[in-house]
Amino acid sequence: MPYSPARNRFYPSYVEDPEPFWAKVDVSDSASDCWPWTGHRDARGYGRTTKRATTAHRIAWEVTHGQIPVGLFVCHRCDNPPCCNPDHLFLGTAGDNARDMAAKGRVRGGGPRRFDREEARRLLASGLGLRATARMLGVSHSSLRKAVTKP
Repeated sequence: MPYSPARNRFYPSYVEDPEPFWAKVDVSDSASDCWPWTGHRDARGYGRTTKRATTAHRIAWEVTHGQIPVGLFVCHRCDNPPCCNPDHLFLGTAGDNARDMAAKGRVRGGGPRRFDREEARRLLASGLGLRATARMLGVSHSSLRKAVTKP
């Protein structure tokens, strides 16, 4: 069943009456600026109507554009989690969201690091320790160990 604020018992139906929702959004004079949610935010900075309800940017999408199709995410062009500006939001799949994050350098943990195995082997052969070499290359020591022991 598609997500529907009208069926969510944890917050009022902002789609039917969006005024209370927009009252908690700092709407800028400029459509190009972020419009941050001024209410509760979760640990990742996303606006929440209550602790268990959906994120504010999803509600902003539904108030402005209608229901979010099943399986789609509401993503931020601005990369600002509390932003509710509909012009900064777009729909995408989990894959679209992951590619957008990677393209903008926001992959948790920095994403996969690429390094030259031969360079790593030369550094290790020169007497530099495994952990020091891994730090220098920006990878974990366990990843480095696996990479240099492969034929």
